Amino acid sequence: MPLRQQNPIIQKYANLFMERLERELQKSTNLDITKFYGYLSLDIIGDLSIGKSFHGLEDENEHSWLDAFWMGVSFGSLRTSLARFHPLELVFGVLFLSVTRKRRAKNWRYVTESITERLHQGSLESERWDFLTPVLGNVNEGKEKGITRSELDGNTLAMIIAGCEVSTVALSATTYFLLRNLSTVDRLTKEVRASFHHEAEIDVGSTLELPYLNAVINEGLRMHHPTPSPLPRVVPAEGMTIAGKWIPGGVSIPTKFCQNQNTSQGLTSSFRRSLESALRLYKQTRHTSTTLIASIQNDGWTNPTITSTRASGTITSKLASHFPCVSFIVL
Repeated sequence: MPLRQQNPIIQKYANLFMERLERELQKSTNLDITKFYGYLSLDIIGDLSIGKSFHGLEDENEHSWLDAFWMGVSFGSLRTSLARFHPLELVFGVLFLSVTRKRRAKNWRYVTESITERLHQGSLESERWDFLTPVLGNVNEGKEKGITRSELDGNTLAMIIAGCEVSTVALSATTYFLLRNLSTVDRLTKEVRASFHHEAEIDVGSTLELPYLNAVINEGLRMHHPTPSPLPRVVPAEGMTIAGKWIPGGVSIPTKFCQNQNTSQGLTSSFRRSLESALRLYKQTRHTSTTLIASIQNDGWTNPTITSTRASGTITSKLASHFPCVSFIVL
């Protein structure tokens, strides 16, 4: 799924996002930007996944889906913590699932009906290329090559949830670090405004060429990785020594991203200081990264994570270009 063919979809919602911010800033110069990043992320991933958005950015809409989503995220974090006090996490899980049963059923029905509508539309390659385009014609209920409808439904819902969450967290965290280091905001703003004469020039492709912007995105991901939970790894059968401790084989070890954030100088000063290293790394690997993106585009495939990262570049550039002095509240 070539990235450049997703560009019109991303651009559409990036423009709606900017228009929504302008309307909100007419009411107040203080803005809970995390909420609107969530609206943006959910609308983009919804359009790419099921062929329609959740209309969170339009008019003055408030996103009921997003409220349910963040409730689920909070539940997941609390349940993970309670796992230390087994079986409390099981009791809590049963209670939560009972309380949210109707809402979850409604959301599931919306997603599955939307998938059915998109499948009936068939190939729209001349108009758009989304996550379901490669699946068309390969949905079957047998064991032969392809994917079953139940697998498609489950994976699509998971992709919507994951795509919204990581993009929202990454954008919010990076915005937070930028605003705590105003010198980085000034430098980023200068780079963006020197590179583009008109806002319409800002898109997925053009933002690849901005070294400082890419350093900001990568450093934001390092400082506050958006993965919501530890990623488990299984120790090899023969066992191994980790950080000076012998771990038996077969044990599941969670990997943590928080080590990247720990610094005696604090998070925000580390962000500013490490940006120079990130910038040097970007310049050293730019050719390799560009070759990788070109290869992905030529192969007709892409990863939702890459799509989210490039969308982040477009959004960050538009913000730097459009709003010189705005106080954002990042929760």
